[in-house]
Amino acid sequence: MRTKYATAATCVIALTLMAGCKSETKNETSATVDSTAAAAAAPAPAPIPAAPVNVSLASKPGSKVTAEATATHGLDSVTIVLNASNLDAGKKYEAHIHSGECAKGGPVAVPLTDIVAGADGKGSSTTVVALSKLSVDKPAFLQIHAPNKKPAACGDLPAHGEPNASTAMGTSSTAGAASAPSP
Repeated sequence: MRTKYATAATCVIALTLMAGCKSETKNETSATVDSTAAAAAAPAPAPIPAAPVNVSLASKPGSKVTAEATATHGLDSVTIVLNASNLDAGKKYEAHIHSGECAKGGPVAVPLTDIVAGADGKGSSTTVVALSKLSVDKPAFLQIHAPNKKPAACGDLPAHGEPNASTAMGTSSTAGAASAPSP
């Protein structure tokens, strides 16, 4: 009985080796063509995220508020950290990405997490925005609004995101204070 199984196993191994050798020599050229076609059809590797971008937000007329923003790219999002100074203690400041330029103004494109001023007049917020919500083909700027809703500080934002992206809101979190993103 053992000889019967050993003989069958030997035949299967021999046939497999012969088939492999035959197809290897016969398909050597087509394998190269097939791997080239597969490489062409494979999705491109994800780009390496860009280095963080720092933006200074200057005071608007009638305001002393200044801020520094850092936009850090992930593979599919941008994390925006705002650190503001010269705020009124305990007050809430809305922040947004607007379409356009600081000098000309423009509509809100993406609401960011509100900044709540500490007793020292400083505050920060962190917002994660999907790249699909930002556009590389339109100018944008970061703006902080005073509690009375007037612009308090502004800084032009270099291109981020994807061509023809939508302008819906990303996800948010606040550093140092619990508040929801502005509507």
